Amino acid sequence: MIRIQQVTRRFGDQTILDHLSLDFEERHVHALIAPNGSGKTTLLGIIADILAPNEGRVIDTHTRRKPNTTILLSGENNLFMKNTVRENLRYLAAIQGVSAREAHDIVQELIRLAPVVRDLDGRKVEELSYGQKRMVAIASAAVSKSSCLIVDEAAEGLDIDNVQALVALLRFVARHQTVIIASHDLHFCFEAADSFHFLAHGKVTTVAKPASYEQLVDEYESLFAAKGGATHEGHH
Repeated sequence: MIRIQQVTRRFGDQTILDHLSLDFEERHVHALIAPNGSGKTTLLGIIADILAPNEGRVIDTHTRRKPNTTILLSGENNLFMKNTVRENLRYLAAIQGVSAREAHDIVQELIRLAPVVRDLDGRKVEELSYGQKRMVAIASAAVSKSSCLIVDEAAEGLDIDNVQALVALLRFVARHQTVIIASHDLHFCFEAADSFHFLAHGKVTTVAKPASYEQLVDEYESLFAAKGGATHEGHH
């Protein structure tokens, strides 16, 4: 489990995160939802150990140390364009310290169980669409030794078919890791996530998965509509 304990982050005299405490359960996909300027990027940076908090800490409850985290930001990712998808996955596993035998076994399992990766196996990355490259980058987390995958704006630029494939891929990764997705797309979050963490004014409100997408929208609007008219997106 990734545990955030009383984390505070200030920039000058502005408090962005205010003694925030939050647990991200392992083998779950968690959605972090926040209007622009609410501190989402700051929180993700602290979890990934890119940014230090002024107070508090983030730990992996198994090791009692900082979590070993993979973070994928929005936009293009650094893949090797002239190599195949399989070659990329094996190489990315190797630089994470995974043995060649273990990397081979994990990649084989990924190709067997994740249809989107199986469909791309053998193709060079330079031949792939933006969305397909995005999913190969996310698949690389499944062959790493990280305990937590963070994906910022995971569904950005993806069509409906690719979004559905992405949901399946994230659920595959969550079999072995904690997955945190940050997105403005509530429909994607509803399809992909098991729990929802709404961030505003330095604090988090956590809710279990609602029974319907409409209930998630109601929850969002009850928290944010009166706090600056935040908007949301969705696939319909």
